[in-house]
Amino acid sequence: MSKGEVLMTLSSSYQPNKLANATGIVGSLHQDRHSGIMGVLGARSDMIPVTMKVRSLDAAEASAARRISISTFSCSRSGRPI
Repeated sequence: MSKGEVLMTLSSSYQPNKLANATGIVGSLHQDRHSGIMGVLGARSDMIPVTMKVRSLDAAEASAARRISISTFSCSRSGRPI
């Protein structure tokens, strides 16, 4: 669980939503159900490092040379299933 900063609200009669940035971690989620989520304030989740490489064609040169660009992303995710 984290604090957040709402960037934009998407209005819809079917499914309204908010786009937000997570700011500071304030707790840990323990359950994620259809009706809602449950967490504990002040708790910390065990985290594991994750690194992934994404390959994509460079749009400018895709037809001529079939050049491939590779990006590497690193982050951490919870090690415990919810």
